[in-house]
Amino acid sequence: MANNTDSAEELQAELVDGDSLDLLIDKLQALQRFLNHDRVYGCQEQLAWPTLRTAYNLDDEDVQSSGIRKVDAARFSKAISGTYQLKNLESLLGALHTSTKVLLNKIEPNVQSAGERLGQLLQDLPEELLMRVLKMDCDFGPYAYRLSSMQRMMELSSVNKHFRQVALSSPDVWATVSTHAPIPLSELYLNWSKNAKLNVQILRTIDLDVFLDKVLPFSSRWRELWFEVAEKEDPKDTMKKSCRGLHLPNLEHLRYSVRSYRENSAGDSLDDIYLSWIMPNLRSISFEKIPPKVFPTSSITTVHMRFLDKLGEKDVTSLHGLRAFLRDSPTIENLEISCRLFGEDTWIPSSFPSLHLDHIRSVEVRCDYLVWRFPETRSFDEHPICRFLQSLHLPNLERFDILFNFKTDRFFNEENINKINLTAPVFSFFPTPRVHPSIKHLELCIQGASTTRFFQNSLTLPLRNFPNLRHLILSIEGILNREQSDATQGDASCNEAFPNLERLELQKCWGGGLEFLRDIFEGMRSNNHASAIGGKLERMNAVWVKRCPFIREEDLLGIIAKDKLVFEEANMTDKLRALLKTCGLLNCP
Repeated sequence: MANNTDSAEELQAELVDGDSLDLLIDKLQALQRFLNHDRVYGCQEQLAWPTLRTAYNLDDEDVQSSGIRKVDAARFSKAISGTYQLKNLESLLGALHTSTKVLLNKIEPNVQSAGERLGQLLQDLPEELLMRVLKMDCDFGPYAYRLSSMQRMMELSSVNKHFRQVALSSPDVWATVSTHAPIPLSELYLNWSKNAKLNVQILRTIDLDVFLDKVLPFSSRWRELWFEVAEKEDPKDTMKKSCRGLHLPNLEHLRYSVRSYRENSAGDSLDDIYLSWIMPNLRSISFEKIPPKVFPTSSITTVHMRFLDKLGEKDVTSLHGLRAFLRDSPTIENLEISCRLFGEDTWIPSSFPSLHLDHIRSVEVRCDYLVWRFPETRSFDEHPICRFLQSLHLPNLERFDILFNFKTDRFFNEENINKINLTAPVFSFFPTPRVHPSIKHLELCIQGASTTRFFQNSLTLPLRNFPNLRHLILSIEGILNREQSDATQGDASCNEAFPNLERLELQKCWGGGLEFLRDIFEGMRSNNHASAIGGKLERMNAVWVKRCPFIREEDLLGIIAKDKLVFEEANMTDKLRALLKTCGLLNCP
């Protein structure tokens, strides 16, 4: 029977015109456009191959036998062509239907049986394990969009009674309420979250007063609050009427964004509102498009400023406000800045007086660098954010993290590899002075080459600028350059300044990684931080080398003791191989 079916399919396929598949794809795409049009505008289109019907004028009244004599030759020819095209579509759809039915009959029983076994396995799992499985499927990670994750969890809770019982047994899963969700859904989440601490998002909406009526009775459970206002006065008036003098005993994180569409708009902020709140456990604050104000009594330890648009005069004002905030808030220990820099911009001239801050312990910078023309190697020293950071003197700074993401969609030169040295841009974010003896933990993450063709990022890490560094985490999608001044040349001052690392982690390095590690170990050996035999490190607790394509484990074992090495081989997928070849790295020794 199967052979007869296969023969029928082959015969039917031979009868189909060679262009029928292209025709079918074109008409299906037309149907999709009509369906999307219906969803947006609420039309009820008759899906009878509308573009084909229009192209060949296949209307019933034009091809009736009683009026055929009145139809001219050109019109009749179009009707014949349209009929032929419909016949081709019918034949092809018939062939597809037959082959689809054969495949479905073969696979459906197996899939159904496997699904039943998997369902029974999940049904028998302990509730804790099943909840972990559900959370993994819904993606409740730190950077996930919580409302989408909760919507997915709601779908899974409808599988059966057991799934629903497990989903509802974890109140923290439902602990996000937002103006982006319908009011009835927010009410449901508030009910299912029971006594869990809430993540509340008060964003722009026309139903702000209704939403506040629902969530304000639960203000004692708020743990995270993000509120955003625009230039319109109505939402601000509603906030001022409803939210003054709130008691928020469990609030730990506050984020405040102002959406201003005109650079010079004054904008009536809500400073007087949130400054009237009682927040004894507030630990971190985040501001965008507005300078922070000093809290009367504060337990805040982290401040985060966001500059996600092109920097304007108002943002420079915000930086001056941040400076005053840091000066007058002695509890602040962690400074975080997120920014988006554009390579073609002319930066606003700015200057900041020197500021000495003993209480800052860590700084984190997350920068997206966007370029549309060929990027020159450019220092960011004149950028207002870098000038602000360079004006800070932080004698007790212990940790510095930078996530630098280089982005472009342009293909500049497909014949040559464009080498971009990111050393100057990255180190423009460091405070003064050039040497940082207090920093013990340094993390640099350089991204961008994985999405950018014909570019080869590179970085030179001046380790001697961090003489007391203990933990180094370096992830670079590109090349590590060797320092021009090498410790092996016998410079006594360089040797004395070389750090005594205790933990080293190198990830995704595409070139120069092995030489970089050898230089580090040789520098430590020269400073008597390692044994003289083979350069193996005695004080190094662990060396992690992860997903570096051109570093082999056997090469590392020549300089690192096996019990101190954690090695993860690179995942050389076909896509990565093609990418490395494009960057001229696939055949590197």
